[in-house]
Amino acid sequence: MSPKIAYLLSAFSVILISAEIEQDISVEESTSATLACSLKKTGQNKSYDMNGSEVTDFSFKDDGYYEAGIEGNYTRDDVREVVTDEITGLMWQDNEEAATVTKQWVTQANYDDGNYSDTTGDTATTYCENLVIDLYDDWRLPTITELMYILDYGNATNALDPAFAHTAQGLYWSSSDAVATEGSAAWTIDFPLGSSSYWASKNELRHIRCVRGSFSRGKNYTRDVETQIVTDRITGLEWQDNDVVAKNWEWAVKYCDALDLNGTGWRLPNMNELNFLVDREKCNTAIDDVFTVANNYPYWASTTVASDHNKIWAVNFRCGKTFTPDKNENTFYNVRCVRGGETVHKGLVLPSVMMYLLQ
Repeated sequence: MSPKIAYLLSAFSVILISAEIEQDISVEESTSATLACSLKKTGQNKSYDMNGSEVTDFSFKDDGYYEAGIEGNYTRDDVREVVTDEITGLMWQDNEEAATVTKQWVTQANYDDGNYSDTTGDTATTYCENLVIDLYDDWRLPTITELMYILDYGNATNALDPAFAHTAQGLYWSSSDAVATEGSAAWTIDFPLGSSSYWASKNELRHIRCVRGSFSRGKNYTRDVETQIVTDRITGLEWQDNDVVAKNWEWAVKYCDALDLNGTGWRLPNMNELNFLVDREKCNTAIDDVFTVANNYPYWASTTVASDHNKIWAVNFRCGKTFTPDKNENTFYNVRCVRGGETVHKGLVLPSVMMYLLQ
């Protein structure tokens, strides 16, 4: 059987599996969802080369070329001042307090006593639990995964969809512990940039954006020993897992484009794809154990920083921090190529399997 035919059959199998997973989802109300589909697009729709210049002739296959993922879909209720993510079903606080209120993750007394998980008192957790907007009183502090899912890497001034009207220039708390700190710090998001590179000490004052509803991305990976490919059965993405390769960013893009691993059709993952590959409940190789080729070093994404086209996004897989290094030809980070997902190809929206067969 030819590699292309084998890949075609594999892709249709993933589609069927995804459909089965989706049928098993029980949704109690409109604000409950499980992600059993492609990840969202990053929001970047232009290509930028190693020098930060825009590429308009489709010759450089970065995030702006593929635009992999599904379109975000947000609805703002101007009366209630909430934003609903129509894909996940989550409802987000978006009143003035989402940009003005700051709280500690734990009180200073609990922090001093080492009670890092005790969120009683005047804390971010209790603020959300006591929040009432209109008739909604079931708010909570979001996880780091939920916060990352609303990032827009195409927005140069505020890494959120324009549906959000109130955002502060600062860090926002998540409910997720930073495991490397033994519980004394928690993950935060810097919304002006979109970075999750910060662990904030739990006694610090940080902003809060509460959420309501239930969301679980889930994890369901399988590894093919013969092909050395890991398949994410939730998103349908396939991940290279045969070798550790270090390149500068330009050659990382070209390497994935030329990769032939049980067929072609590979690309450098965008920031959403790479970010959601991280297992932030681990430190020291923060990736699922199904991956046999992994280390603690940074990996390139294909997403250029919207506010500075000379910088690129990357993820450190030691503990999952993100950062924005320069597009320097002498900077070498690891490469893990991806295949799959809905992509835009020279103005046409095509499933990745079709793109592969067209090559």
